[in-house]
Amino acid sequence: MDLEIKYENGSMIVHIEELLNCRNISKVKKLLKVIRCSYTPECEQQIKEFVQEQTERFEQVQKEHSIYIESCMQKVRYAERQIIQTKHIISQIQSDVSKLQFIRDSHRKNTKVWKNCNADVKKQRKFLKEPRERLKDQNKELKELKTLMKSRQHAFDSNIRNNEFYKKVLQIIT
Repeated sequence: MDLEIKYENGSMIVHIEELLNCRNISKVKKLLKVIRCSYTPECEQQIKEFVQEQTERFEQVQKEHSIYIESCMQKVRYAERQIIQTKHIISQIQSDVSKLQFIRDSHRKNTKVWKNCNADVKKQRKFLKEPRERLKDQNKELKELKTLMKSRQHAFDSNIRNNEFYKKVLQIIT
């Protein structure tokens, strides 16, 4: 929302949203002082209406943020469970590989038994590739979910600070 304030030596346009997003009460006081001395004192009422509208929207915005954060938390918990399951599968396969390597190494190299065990070791190692790739993807997804959740949490906290600031602005205006 833009305000055009006309005064004795000229005029200026103020972007109210940007001014209030700074959350600097002294700037708001200076602006109100300029508006009260200007030819357009109705701008003060426009600021008041804008701030009241923002405070009325506070509850709805907070509700939206909290719903989004809760759904992200559920997705994070699910992704963490999936990662634990994948790690368990990997550890089982790795223990199988270790057992087969132990059996293989208990025989002399290039004997028939050793070659059969070596083939089994290679086969088990191939089984490890898919779960490891899945684990990488799951970790990447978990990181993205946590980033989204943190950004929404930041917006939630910022909205609370804005609401407190808007209450101060309303006190100054009235």
